[in-house]
This record gives sequence, structure tokens and C-alpha cells, in this order.
Amino acid sequence: FEHRPSTSTQRSAVREAAEKLENGGSLFAFSKEADCTLVSAVIDSALLDHGEEEQARRDSHEKHHDDEASEEKHQPRAADSHGPEGHSEFEASYQFTCASPKKLRVLEVNLFEVFPGFERIDAQILTISGQSGAKISARDHRVDL
Repeated sequence: FEHRPSTSTQRSAVREAAEKLENGGSLFAFSKEADCTLVSAVIDSALLDHGEEEQARRDSHEKHHDDEASEEKHQPRAADSHGPEGHSEFEASYQFTCASPKKLRVLEVNLFEVFPGFERIDAQILTISGQSGAKISARDHRVDL
């Protein structure tokens, strides 16, 4: 959905997506010989700004409004949108440490399995040997480093 979550089902979907993103160890696979481990995962989204208690309080408050006010709550509000089209995004940052970084040759991106709606990722890759770019897709999700 392209708006702030307004139902418990939508809020649950946002929480589930954030939990999947936090599990960076399953989203990315490195050359086994490099012995890489996830050090940190930081997930951020405007969709996550409001805790369940705050949302429950708002939901309860909205139920007490009359029909006219109820119609107003269904109108889009500028404060609820993120960006010009109302899209909200997740930003994820991962840090991995590799015991043998010189043996790091391949990165497999498994986001397409976890999030089937992904179509393509435009990656910028920076290694000690230089900078490159890659277009990653469900068919071609392996990046040579």
C-alpha cells in the first residue's frame, strides 16, 4: 500500500517487512571462504515512526468522532505522505565483517526470494580494487566482487 498503515493488518505487514529486513544474514550471502558475519542492521521508515500504543490511541480517538469527522479521516493528509506521491520507503543499512576479506569473491542477493515484489536493484559496488555498478534481478542475483 502507498499510504500510512491504517489497519492492524497493514501495521502487521509493515512490522513483518521490517523484521525480514533486520535479518540481513539471510538476505545476503558472501563467499563461504571469506567467513562473513552480520555485525549490524539498521532499518528505518516513516511507516515505523508510530508505535502500536500511539496508533491504538489514535484509532480509539477516531472512533469517537461523528460521521462528518469520520469522512475527513479518509482524506489524504500531507503530514501522512512521504514524498510527493505519498510513497513510503524502507531504508536499510547493513554492516558485515569478514574474517578473510581477501577471499571475498561473490555476493548473492536473496532479497528477491524474501520480497517477491522486487524487480531490480541498481547496486554501486566499492571494493579495494575499484568501483563498479551492477543491475541485480531475481534471475541474476549474484555479484562478482
